[in-house]
Amino acid sequence: MKKLLFLAFVVAMPIFFFPVHATSQVTVTGPIGDYSEVGDTIVVLLKQNNKVLIVGNTLKKLKDYGPTADRLKTVFLNDISKAFSERSISSSALEVHYFVQDENKRRIKAEAAEYSEKRVDVPFEILRLKLDLPKYNYTIYNLNTGLRMMVFMNHPDSLLSQLGEVSLNEAIVEATKSKKLIQNYYKVEVATDSNHVREIKRAGAKSFLVKFVPIIGVTLFGNTLSPVLGSQFDLRFNNKYGIGKYRVGFLFEGFPMIERTNGEITSINGMANLECRFLVNTLPFKSKTAYWLGIQAGLLIPSNEQMFNAPEAFKIGFTTEVMGPFNWSFDLISHPKLEESIYSLTVRLPF
Repeated sequence: MKKLLFLAFVVAMPIFFFPVHATSQVTVTGPIGDYSEVGDTIVVLLKQNNKVLIVGNTLKKLKDYGPTADRLKTVFLNDISKAFSERSISSSALEVHYFVQDENKRRIKAEAAEYSEKRVDVPFEILRLKLDLPKYNYTIYNLNTGLRMMVFMNHPDSLLSQLGEVSLNEAIVEATKSKKLIQNYYKVEVATDSNHVREIKRAGAKSFLVKFVPIIGVTLFGNTLSPVLGSQFDLRFNNKYGIGKYRVGFLFEGFPMIERTNGEITSINGMANLECRFLVNTLPFKSKTAYWLGIQAGLLIPSNEQMFNAPEAFKIGFTTEVMGPFNWSFDLISHPKLEESIYSLTVRLPF
């Protein structure tokens, strides 16, 4: 029966602990606030501080986007040139959005020039200062791939000439030229001076973090409830966005085992717990909230060997951190000399 309960806990744990996340293929928003929040980005620097931001899920996916980017650029320039000449869109519009499903499904929309001139978009102005972006923004959305290109120009007259002469395919090839670059960085800047493409800057936050903290908690050991006190050592490996990806941890803690007979305390024995654990962040790596799930194994060492009829017992189990700073552990304790296995549930709070 206990084995069935253990298996049921393992199967049900993801259902109770982890939320369901749904993501749309394309998010139509204004200019991005931080490259790592919406996708890996290739920044193509043009003349006079004009820029093209090619934004995708990862640099690995952007690597194969070059030919498509050049085709989209050509179709966009043809359509916007036609819109300017027919005056269906004002050339002085500050924001233009271009949606492409396929060659026969394209739509171009723009804010009216008068409206754009009168409003003050505070987040956008802060962003322009932060990233040094020109004020004219043209965004191309590829609805089939979920990728987008954001073109920033100081003046609309530069759009046709500068964007028309640059090869986005060559820029993407340069920005994704090595596997190490793709794995370690979320933003790559390339310059296109004198028809020559060269990488000039990278941005990434891949690192590791060492953490040592005391912990308090409570454990249900078999049918006995007991307080827990100890310390925890963690080595966390962060991905290129600076968000935890893997963790290796070591834990030392102790708790008393109080035996009662007819409501009276008959004995108090100490229990030491030594364990190691490995955890994985189960949320998308670009989320600021980490949901950790892992496995752990270790030894339980009692002060009284009669508890296990042995100097120690082995333990193995699962651990998770999904409810704020608390971490939860479910363990199976066994030893050949034990008549049956013991289960424990522990809740800990690092501080």
